[in-house]
Amino acid sequence: MPSKLRDYCPKTRIDSAAMAITAFFAPVAIIHALFLLSALYPNGVHDADYGWTYIGHCFLSIFIWGNCLVHLIRVVVIDSSISNLTLPIVLQDGWSYCSLCQQNTPLRAHHCVICDTCIIRRDHHCYYSGRCVGLVNHRSFIAGLIYGSIGAVYAVTMSLSAIIYLESGINTYTVLTVVFPIFAWVVGFAQVNLLYTLMGSLSLFGGIACVIFLLLQLWQIAHGQTFYEFRISVSDYNQGYINNFKDVLGENWWFYWILPFIPSELPGDGSHYLEVKNRIASNFTGKEIKSL
Repeated sequence: MPSKLRDYCPKTRIDSAAMAITAFFAPVAIIHALFLLSALYPNGVHDADYGWTYIGHCFLSIFIWGNCLVHLIRVVVIDSSISNLTLPIVLQDGWSYCSLCQQNTPLRAHHCVICDTCIIRRDHHCYYSGRCVGLVNHRSFIAGLIYGSIGAVYAVTMSLSAIIYLESGINTYTVLTVVFPIFAWVVGFAQVNLLYTLMGSLSLFGGIACVIFLLLQLWQIAHGQTFYEFRISVSDYNQGYINNFKDVLGENWWFYWILPFIPSELPGDGSHYLEVKNRIASNFTGKEIKSL
């Protein structure tokens, strides 16, 4: 197998299991959305009253799903390893030497034992993509979380709407059917398709997980930290909210997440940082990286 292709393959059993879950639910999510729309709008585009509403929901579903998918792919294919840097032979001030990579590595770069390389401004290893989240693909990870959260909320809303529509109202049993779909079917008070209730339940709990992790990531970025630095209580790179978000999402940080192909140049390549104690101010310097 070519070495480049091998980089995209899962490296551990946990990676394999998590990526298999991602590969399964990626097509299931959009199929589920279209099934829900067919239940809510049985006449589809031919409905005289709700034809355009149906088209709007179809567009919104595909837009959210497409953004999630493209950003996930970008997390996988964009490499944040130190192979993208020209590394000095002589150890520079503040840098460290990685005996595993046998390379000098800059501040905030850390070795991932799963990826078997040092990652520039390493945040964490994402099992669902099988890749480390670092300097260059961190923004795609954040955008994927944003659309994952939006998609989950949208899916739960549509699932509830379909269940209420099919059961002609909302009651305690309706709520229990969404929260505990298997139990509802075993006990026998669920009257709607198991697919709707099961996917609605998965969307609910998946959405809660996405929102919690997204809020944690946004809090860390706002305070100039990676997930690794958050865990070990390092806060030496806080430049203020706006500059912190620019460091992760690029110059167009406030609207980059809307579409995956909006250019947003990062302010540096991760080779130099000015450490600032007590969170006063800091500068992030380095060679500019073009938006990937």
